[in-house]
Amino acid sequence: MARAATIAALGYVGGTAAFSGLAQHGLLQAPLYALSTLAVDLAWQADGARARHLFGAALLGGVAFMLKPLALYAYSQGVTFELTALRAGLMLPLLTHFSFGAVGAVIGTLLARAGSAARRTHR
Repeated sequence: MARAATIAALGYVGGTAAFSGLAQHGLLQAPLYALSTLAVDLAWQADGARARHLFGAALLGGVAFMLKPLALYAYSQGVTFELTALRAGLMLPLLTHFSFGAVGAVIGTLLARAGSAARRTHR
């Protein structure tokens, strides 16, 4: 059920550790990415037909990726130190994460369609 969430979280941790030397950052961020990808997995399972349309994919990807700054904001309300990711407020991270998630979801949907069409062509 949650294959994409697990793969994305582990990929993020592994990639961060391998290429930046900041494994600690990856370990701290992985649950936030897992939350976003788990939301996508659950929404896809609930109504995958709508998520296959570009607008639906963009909306789903954008809202799911917005969960990351929302969870970080909720966490920041319980700690006494300032989180630099939210220094400019909550709206800018929400807007940028929504945009990034929406664009990524559209690209992923187009790639999935292209791969599906290629498999049908080669049969």
